Amino acid sequence: MATGNNNPSNHLLQAKMHANGVEPTGSWTHELNDVNMCSGPFMKFTWCPCFPLAQLEARLGINTYGCALASFFLTVATTYFAFIALMFIMILNLVAANYGPVRDDPTPPSSGFGTLFLAVFCTLLNIAWYANRIASIRTQVRIRFQIPGSAKSDLCVAWTNTGRAIYQMARQLNCENESMCSRPPADTLAAYP
Repeated sequence: MATGNNNPSNHLLQAKMHANGVEPTGSWTHELNDVNMCSGPFMKFTWCPCFPLAQLEARLGINTYGCALASFFLTVATTYFAFIALMFIMILNLVAANYGPVRDDPTPPSSGFGTLFLAVFCTLLNIAWYANRIASIRTQVRIRFQIPGSAKSDLCVAWTNTGRAIYQMARQLNCENESMCSRPPADTLAAYP
């Protein structure tokens, strides 16, 4: 009886896997919590995720590096802007409530709750879109490398462990040591049969 190793198509598959420098192992090469949280690479993936995520999308062939970088930068920048606007509005409302002018008019001043609601809504919407995009990249990595799991678990990890998820994917695709602004990014992985 012939074993799987003697099959010619199996040798072809091994050649494709090794040509990429990455092979589908059926499991993550590193656990999600297998990370030094004070290391430079982990800080890069947590506080400036635009570059690593663009490299991941380019490596998977989902998007070009430039388009992915612009898209992630715009998302992260608008999220930070909405969050800063939210904090600014809350501080202004707090200051106005405590130190506002004494008025003889019994009608309360406008509290700005509409603006506050809009800032909260925009912040949450950007965070949800960002986490969903990370989950979609994670799902692509899982499918490509035959790693068991579900889209629901990918979304949960993207929401709760964003930096760790990005770092784990980068380690899986062998692009965690790429520099921040490496141009061009690592080569696109060839499709597996």
